[in-house]
Amino acid sequence: MSKNFDWQSLEDEKWPPEPNAPQEPRPQRRWPWLALVGLLTIVAAGWFLYRQVNEQVTAAETAVQTDLLASHNLMLEASNSGDAALFLAILSGSQPYWVDIQEQLVVDGRLWDRTPFGLTLAESTQTPPTINLTPDLREAEVTFSLPYETENGIVELQHTAVYRRGSSRWLYSPPKSDFWGSWITNNGNMITLIYPQRDAEIAEQLAFDLDEMLRQLCSTLPDIHCPGNLHVLLRLHTQPDILAEAFDLANLLPQGLRLALPTPSLLGLPQDDAGYTAVYHGYARQLALAVIANLVNYECCEHGPFFRAMADWQLVELGLLERPLTPDDYEQLLQADFTSDWLMDAWRSKDVNESDPYLRQITALVAYWQEGGLTDSLATMQRDMDVGYVRWVNRHEIGEDLEGNEWFRFIYQNSISGQTPPPPLPQNHLNMICRTNAGQIAQNETRLYDYDFDAGEWHVVLEVNDNGYVSIAPLLSADTYFVSEYGNFITDDPDTNMPSLTTSRSYVWQHGEIFPLYEASDTNINNLSNIFFNGLDPQERYMGIGYWLPADRHGHSLLVDLQSCTTTGCEQRELPGWPIWSPDGTHMLMQTEEALNPDTRWPEYGFYLADADGQNPVEVGLGARLAWLGTQAFGYIHWMSETEQELVTAAIPTSDPSSVSPQTILTNADLLPALPSLQNRNDTAVEWLNFSYFLFTSTRNGTIIIIASNQILTQDREFVFLLHDAGQPTQSLEFLDEHFAGAPLLVSPDGRWLTLTPPQKSTAFPATLTTTLINLDTGERQELTGSYPYLHYHWSQESDWLIQSFESYALLYAPSHDYRYLVTIPMTGCEPPFWGTQ
Repeated sequence: MSKNFDWQSLEDEKWPPEPNAPQEPRPQRRWPWLALVGLLTIVAAGWFLYRQVNEQVTAAETAVQTDLLASHNLMLEASNSGDAALFLAILSGSQPYWVDIQEQLVVDGRLWDRTPFGLTLAESTQTPPTINLTPDLREAEVTFSLPYETENGIVELQHTAVYRRGSSRWLYSPPKSDFWGSWITNNGNMITLIYPQRDAEIAEQLAFDLDEMLRQLCSTLPDIHCPGNLHVLLRLHTQPDILAEAFDLANLLPQGLRLALPTPSLLGLPQDDAGYTAVYHGYARQLALAVIANLVNYECCEHGPFFRAMADWQLVELGLLERPLTPDDYEQLLQADFTSDWLMDAWRSKDVNESDPYLRQITALVAYWQEGGLTDSLATMQRDMDVGYVRWVNRHEIGEDLEGNEWFRFIYQNSISGQTPPPPLPQNHLNMICRTNAGQIAQNETRLYDYDFDAGEWHVVLEVNDNGYVSIAPLLSADTYFVSEYGNFITDDPDTNMPSLTTSRSYVWQHGEIFPLYEASDTNINNLSNIFFNGLDPQERYMGIGYWLPADRHGHSLLVDLQSCTTTGCEQRELPGWPIWSPDGTHMLMQTEEALNPDTRWPEYGFYLADADGQNPVEVGLGARLAWLGTQAFGYIHWMSETEQELVTAAIPTSDPSSVSPQTILTNADLLPALPSLQNRNDTAVEWLNFSYFLFTSTRNGTIIIIASNQILTQDREFVFLLHDAGQPTQSLEFLDEHFAGAPLLVSPDGRWLTLTPPQKSTAFPATLTTTLINLDTGERQELTGSYPYLHYHWSQESDWLIQSFESYALLYAPSHDYRYLVTIPMTGCEPPFWGTQ
């Protein structure tokens, strides 16, 4: 190889540089990248740790809230049920006085009740509350809403409950002072309002509205006589005892013009305009009542129901209260127990609260006076209540006797029934017997009245002059009545009016015509017998009458053929026992008057089966409480021993009515196992029961109503059972209810309705009793009220109307329509009305 040859490799050859060719990077340090990776790692770890901590905090808060809600729900459950023991278990004991007030409110069922302010707690589904926990998770405020019923609908009020963490659970606790904040004073023209800072927003509005209300009170109410410098101081308190005191108006009225009421947060905060209006009306009513009492110089709480009733009507004038009584209230007043002394009892009452039993009646009375045109204003009448009742009503010309029937008509006209078109009115005649005494023996009169539904008046149908006793019984149709006169004196000397002869007679009266049955005279009244009505054949041909002969002390039963009656008399003949006709009138059962087992301590009588006219009698049994079970069967109670009884039924064979085969369907030993525990009503133990009597529901598929009692242990209690499908393989015994032995127990003629009066504890006389009207088809129950011993009910023949008698009026009740028809009784000395002829 030549030394002059210039050898170069490709790496040594100097090539021209290419444009934009990348330059070889200079060596650099690697630590920034490592720092960045480390930082990201730290951030990720921190974020992970943060998430873990946050999740743990959230889980802790969730667990705390769960425990807190459990205590809160337990508190609501205990307060709603009145369970003081359960309530105390979740109550903080840090302030004993606060604990005592809370416990008493729960026991009285008033922790959330705001009735004195026109807010009635309503039922609703619980909505989730709002929880505000302190950072240390040791204290919390639970905010929740409750619904309240007002005159204008349902409103929601917000409540706040404070809780603190105890050793094992959250405890319902009193708020601390910083919960309420400082006190604020708001000075208005007629009112100074003091309230806590927490309620400043709503209190400012209340201050303005209450000031305006007082101005309206002074300018609107007649004769209220507000002084020119009238000013009220009202403090809105934060302690719960003010809630307890609000339930008795007697705590408020004596305070004059310096008052205390619960602050809105204690009462319940409104959530909308409707809620505010309801809360404002509650405060305004309380304030107005206190101011009215002060301005009329009312001495609390004399004649409480009268003052409160008049004050309520003044609230109506101020627009703070709807009419105090609704048509439903008047409907209930129709059944109120208006005994003869109720006015004086109300005048003596010192109860000014809505719980007073006479308030509703007195409120209606004030409305009645207002409708009649009061001479004086309510404020003037309130100022004058320092005198006796008679003097007070005479001074103000409002009448002591309520103008008799006009008062009851007023109640009826304002009731639901009085404002509703009536169903078809009864087809039966409505009758009543009244007895008068003009002061002279010969001028006594017994009158039979008939009610004219079109005219709303009573008319005399039959009048008997007597000086003894007259009984009148309606026969089913054609304005026909059985009349018995006993002790009618015939005088020899009309000037001295001294009796010389006594008569006893009976007759059938029809359209003013008399058909005589029996008559006897004697100078000694003890030698004469009294004739009494003893049943009517459903075909209306035969009538039973009975009489006693004093000489032989023996009862006699006569059968009268009404088709044979003339002006000279009716065909009649003696029967071996008292007649009981079958529902279709084809057969007659006759029960003898004397016990056939005189040596036993229980009554048993013989009885006969005969034709409708009493012919062909056949002795078919021995027992008591005889009754028909439909048209072809009857039943009775038979004694096997002093403590053993059986209920026996017997069917009448169509081929041979005399071949009756009795069968036992129940014994008194079967009753006790069907009797549930009745300890809640009466603590008296029931060890055994006797059949007292039974009733048959003729159209209710063979159901027998059995009444049983143990006279030694149960006194006035009776026990009512239903025996379904009597005598059938499906027969079953059902306990229905208890019954007060002194009250009527009736089945409607169609067997659909039963009247039953459970015993009720009462120290008053006459006692007010609630009678239950039971639909035996559906089990539906309706309630009627009345006074014992004046309870009287009577079904019409078509079973559409039930007479409910009171002292001065009667209600005709149509249970299928829940409708009442008022019949006033202007006469005195009257027996309860009854359904007469059709």
